[in-house]
Amino acid sequence: MLVTPSQGAAVSDLTVIVVSWNVSELLDRCLCSLHEALERDGLQARVWVVDNGSSDGSVDMVRSRHPWVHVEALPENVGYVRANNLALAHLQGQGRAHWLLNPDTIVYPGTCLLYTSPSPRDLSTSRM
Repeated sequence: MLVTPSQGAAVSDLTVIVVSWNVSELLDRCLCSLHEALERDGLQARVWVVDNGSSDGSVDMVRSRHPWVHVEALPENVGYVRANNLALAHLQGQGRAHWLLNPDTIVYPGTCLLYTSPSPRDLSTSRM
């Protein structure tokens, strides 16, 4: 189950932060794969995209194709680290684990479980 932006501050299994800048096509593929992986893994997740002032329509694409994602549209490129820190400041206490994900990543089912399992031993009985 994905936590939508309108659901407030419910605690989720995983929070995912993706920082983007003019990578609309890659970001779309990343979010599609993330959605599928989270659904198949049965995890409750909150996903944030922090856009660093893109001019390629990234923000509009995320809002129209991925309404389950919170978009923080910055007016300018503040850099990768600062953009992640901005999102982390908002997401403290809202997830058991935080994942900083690059927008050129394809997420496979089972991957998200690696970030929510307390120990590697737990993965032997996971839903992978």
